Amino acid sequence: LPVRWPEGAVASSGSRALEGGADASFFARAEVAADVGASDGGSSDDADYAMDLVQTRTCRIVADGAGGADATTYRVLAPVFDMINHSDLPNAEFLYWNGHDGETPSLVVRAIGAVADGEEIKISYGGEGATSPPWRCLLNYGFVAEGGAGEVGEVALEGFAQRFEVGPEEVPYELVVAVYDLLEGKKIGCDATEVDTSGEVSLTPEVAEHI
Repeated sequence: LPVRWPEGAVASSGSRALEGGADASFFARAEVAADVGASDGGSSDDADYAMDLVQTRTCRIVADGAGGADATTYRVLAPVFDMINHSDLPNAEFLYWNGHDGETPSLVVRAIGAVADGEEIKISYGGEGATSPPWRCLLNYGFVAEGGAGEVGEVALEGFAQRFEVGPEEVPYELVVAVYDLLEGKKIGCDATEVDTSGEVSLTPEVAEHI
């Protein structure tokens, strides 16, 4: 996990989002580890290791059939199930089966499409916020998934402190505005922390080519 990396390693990644997330995680975990270690007579290192296990071996699931605002999300640590790998394009889902007609509630892995003979079963560990964008997957689970819709790149523009995440099929409006301003000479030489998106800017051929 990035929170365990040597000092300076996270900063050298060039991802401000990852750096900020790792810093927040470090201080939050340090407080919890100290409290837990003191309460059960163990060391803070033991508590920190336990949190590593919980963080990297759990995934988020919803109750079967639930949806919309009423859906209940669970963060589950389930032996054996936790050995199933993650994919941004999973071929199965991991869910909590409430049990119907007297059936016992269960944790279930269910195919969501055709699965070829010998194909590895993969699930999603939680989608956006947990594994997407990729820096969140690295922060939460210690790896970056290969391929899939969640694969994005982080773009830095000279003169801008803000960085922009670009996906395979879309770019953020803030980046369009920033490049437009850059080509117009409005932001060159200044260190704007946020892009002003109050006006309307079109994605012109010149802006698209620059991006």
